[in-house]
Amino acid sequence: MESKVLLTPVDDMVEIVKQNPNCEIEFIAKKLNLPQELIEKWLVVLEQFKILVITYKGFKGFVNTSDSLKKHDSSKDIDIDKIKQVFISKSKEKGLSIDKMQQAWPTFLQRYETDIKDLFTQKAKTAGYEDGKIVLAWNKFRIELNTL
Repeated sequence: MESKVLLTPVDDMVEIVKQNPNCEIEFIAKKLNLPQELIEKWLVVLEQFKILVITYKGFKGFVNTSDSLKKHDSSKDIDIDKIKQVFISKSKEKGLSIDKMQQAWPTFLQRYETDIKDLFTQKAKTAGYEDGKIVLAWNKFRIELNTL
């Protein structure tokens, strides 16, 4: 369920960097079996969002996770911003404009709401929250999720 909503090749790339700090861009491209040019484009975006950091030594680029990502590993939480970033990233890959993204967001949410809610509930129960509090938290989360 989680992979259907949250995991993309970009997420896989971030995981590779977490597991292989200071790895070369070429290494990431080989691991994902994708062109290095595509990886470099993704890295630029992820660096702008302060998720990864690229440093260059000579002509080689090395990638690390940013300090903000190290402080808060969002893979342990359900993160509204991460869901939105995945949606926006996939929409851009399909060539959608911002207006089209905003129009498509409610349909996306409707399609995956059950999966997101199940994941949210599962993680909240694992964390030890009571059912009543989970329902209240879900309602608040759902309201925040509806705004792109």
